Amino acid sequence: MSFAAARRTFETLTKRQRLGTAPEGSSDSQGGTSGAEAAPGGSSSQAQSTAAPHTFAQAARASTKRATPAPPLFPRPQLVRGDAVFKHVDYESMERPAPKSASPTVLYVDMRQSSLSPDEVLDAAYTEVGKDAVGFQVFSAQKILALVFSDVAIAKPYLGRPLGDTGLSLYAAPPKAARLLKLTLQGVPVHDTARLKDALISLLSQYGDLVFLAPMVHATSKWYSDQWHATLRVHDDAELRLPDPLVTVMGAPVIIDVPGERRFCRHCMDVTHVRADCRQGQRLRAKQQQLQRQQQQHTQQLQQQTQEHQPESAFGSDYTAPPKRPVATTETTLDTTSHSRAAHQWDDAMETETSDIISPEEILAMELEARRVIDNAPINPSEAELTTIARATQFLDTLAAQRSRGSGNQ
Repeated sequence: MSFAAARRTFETLTKRQRLGTAPEGSSDSQGGTSGAEAAPGGSSSQAQSTAAPHTFAQAARASTKRATPAPPLFPRPQLVRGDAVFKHVDYESMERPAPKSASPTVLYVDMRQSSLSPDEVLDAAYTEVGKDAVGFQVFSAQKILALVFSDVAIAKPYLGRPLGDTGLSLYAAPPKAARLLKLTLQGVPVHDTARLKDALISLLSQYGDLVFLAPMVHATSKWYSDQWHATLRVHDDAELRLPDPLVTVMGAPVIIDVPGERRFCRHCMDVTHVRADCRQGQRLRAKQQQLQRQQQQHTQQLQQQTQEHQPESAFGSDYTAPPKRPVATTETTLDTTSHSRAAHQWDDAMETETSDIISPEEILAMELEARRVIDNAPINPSEAELTTIARATQFLDTLAAQRSRGSGNQ
């Protein structure tokens, strides 16, 4: 066999093996025979070789991306609120919500820190109160449960009573609701808590009375962190003013955030994102731009729908009312004005006509107006008057054609 023939034979065998086929009676690459005499293990290799290649869509669906975001490279320690360093005597009554109820005599149950369901709390309350309570009310937003009593004397013995082993108790609404301002302090020096308490009381006195101060501590060691929670009671007669976002406490800079109102950006060093390379500011600006685009698209859709649903004129969709003639101001134009007055009256009627006008009386009135326009046409009409005359003539012709068709059908 020549070299060229051997090369062609090798290429043919290689191609057939790649496609999963082999000539009958020939040996495969593993040394076994093909066809019915092939080894059982050869079928798996042939199935793998004959499998169709994956498309781009299949490969994209079978991506190895993580379903959840990757954990942070340097996670922050788990913090919990520690014991209060300073707490006003009436702080609990100030802080506990007491939503307004339609019933005059109610006692509340604060469920914000409880894992129990309202049904479980009602069962525990019924065990303590029984038939003395006549109803209840649930405030889902505040996570508060209220028991309704028919009289103050009946409710008074249950004031402050705990509800079994649930850790909950009944309380009444304070005589006057307190205005509380919650603050989050970051970068607080923690080496001298007594001095820290005095410094914060003095610093925040111009904004209100400090009624609560507690550190955020490590979950296991209970060590103080530099993040603290403070609560101010704003005076009733004073205007609400937020503390400065960056203050100095015991010679150290401390950041004051107001949850839900203001947050200090450490990158921009301000409460607003003023730096162009601030990623949080970039996200906020992108979100605002997206909202603006959506609002513009919504406005355009509303305008388009309004134009599509506008009623057509009684004289066709191609009718355009001519511009109204200016009012005459001199006596020399009185004659011309009297001649064109009828034309303008008929034109105004046509401008306000819609497809709802179907009564014979209204058609007769428009016919009279059209004939008056034609009869009182001036010798040298203006362009607007020519348009009005043409419309009147067209209306009369259309009306005559319709009447002739109606008489023919009869």
